[in-house]
Amino acid sequence: ARRARRFSERVAERTGKPVVLWDERMSSMAAERALREGGLDGKAQRGKVDRVAASLLLQSYLDSRRGRQDAWDARSADDADDEDSPER
Repeated sequence: ARRARRFSERVAERTGKPVVLWDERMSSMAAERALREGGLDGKAQRGKVDRVAASLLLQSYLDSRRGRQDAWDARSADDADDEDSPER
């Protein structure tokens, strides 16, 4: 989390644009669940999980910007634990 935060600070400094960090810890699991619920399992999911996870992350961020209370359970990295977990 700290490495990501430091990187985002450098990007913000260089671009002059705000950078929002978003917690993605559960995105792959949520994507796999959504694909299973959609009838895809195992081999059929291959290659789709990352795309669906990215869609879920973006949608949760957009929902949070609109103030929706039912946004997918993702939090700003500023609110996440300060653990130095392995980066993906």
